[in-house]
Amino acid sequence: MGAAVILFASSGIAIWLIGVLPLRARYEGQSRALDVAIADFHQQRWVRPVLRGELRDGNAYAAQLSAIGPLRGLPSEALSDAMERMHDGEPPAQEMLSLIEEHRVHLARYRAATAHRWTWGDYAVEDGISAVELDYTPHIAATRLLTLMASTASPDECLRIGADIIRLGQDRATGRSMIGLMIHDVGVREIFDRFAQCVLEAEPEHVRRVASELAILVEHPAPMGYAMEVEAYYAGATIAQELRPLLQLPSSGREFEIWWGASDSLEAWAALADDPVARRQIGEDYPDDIARYERWAAGLAASANPLLSIGAPQLGRFLRRNASTRTRVRMLWALARLRSGEPRTVFLDPLLRDPLTGDPLQTHETSAGLEIQSPGEDGASGAGDEESDDLALRLPAN
Repeated sequence: MGAAVILFASSGIAIWLIGVLPLRARYEGQSRALDVAIADFHQQRWVRPVLRGELRDGNAYAAQLSAIGPLRGLPSEALSDAMERMHDGEPPAQEMLSLIEEHRVHLARYRAATAHRWTWGDYAVEDGISAVELDYTPHIAATRLLTLMASTASPDECLRIGADIIRLGQDRATGRSMIGLMIHDVGVREIFDRFAQCVLEAEPEHVRRVASELAILVEHPAPMGYAMEVEAYYAGATIAQELRPLLQLPSSGREFEIWWGASDSLEAWAALADDPVARRQIGEDYPDDIARYERWAAGLAASANPLLSIGAPQLGRFLRRNASTRTRVRMLWALARLRSGEPRTVFLDPLLRDPLTGDPLQTHETSAGLEIQSPGEDGASGAGDEESDDLALRLPAN
């Protein structure tokens, strides 16, 4: 009897030493690396040139959140309908004009948030799946009200509002999840046509001014890499929370399941969240970053690990959408430069290459004038879904 007890105990110790301790050590090692990376993430700041006016100290993201208070009650559905009518060529209804007047001061304060020296959303990446997302609804509504304001403003003020809409979206998306960039993409797409029309209608000195502002927006796009880094932390922190029972003896069926599948979970954690800081570079080398990311995601999807083959992230379309947003801003900059009197050789500028393809923006002479188009397939944005609308601007003949 005593020998049997000793043998059983010895077997348990052997299983502990051979099977459990290495898993626990790996968990603790990956946790330490994750904690170091998260601490570094929270220390980040995106410092970018302001578009105009006096530079203010502080965080533009925090200033936006402070300024949005009086705009939280904006009628989202009515604004959405008004945007559809605007894109159909209809002027804003009196209800919308009254709304603009009612909130003119509040919108000015909201726009003034862009004058701050730096921005950082400081997403709670350590919370993983429990992280609370920002409520973007009032920001979408405020951006749409600004777009309607631009549609009724003088060409000069329209250009200022358009540039501010782009910068507000950039500032709000930095240091946040992918959702922030998606909202930014929508804002740029919705102001795009009106912005271009105002470039065509504005006086030369105003066009030259906005050309310098667009140059800043082109040279300092919203960093995609931080959103990709957040995705890595989301996976790492979520799996780390799931594997916490590895730090103690299992006491339930669920904890035994976690122990049993710990190897696959740790492998998935390493694959999805290895070196999150390196993700910050994604978006600095379009379109090659898109191709590299999709090769990496395809490799995960082909893994024998079911957690990876089923749960491999598919973010390529969001990278394409982000690239198409940058293309739109570059098109507006090209249009402003042409209207400022620069020659067609502006399209040789490397900063006017299409991030979707890496090729220069295309120009075509038509009976109506000059057309600027993305060199992507049929001029589409390449987003592969409802976002793959026409990416083109027309400059009327003189």
